[in-house]
Amino acid sequence: MVASFVTPAANQILAKYRGKETPMPQALVSGAHPAWELACCYSYPHEDFCELELFEAITGQAGIVTR
Repeated sequence: MVASFVTPAANQILAKYRGKETPMPQALVSGAHPAWELACCYSYPHEDFCELELFEAITGQAGIVTR
């Protein structure tokens, strides 16, 4: 499995864990709407919206994230 940290938000999260020298938790998701991947891997610089809002704009559905 390969993890990609191409978005500014992902790089900020990764930097936090690198600074602490602790492993960063990751999740494997199966069966999610394909728009989640499109939204989460959007790498064009953006500061005025988050990936969740991009998912909602693509699908017209509320993006719900649960733990």
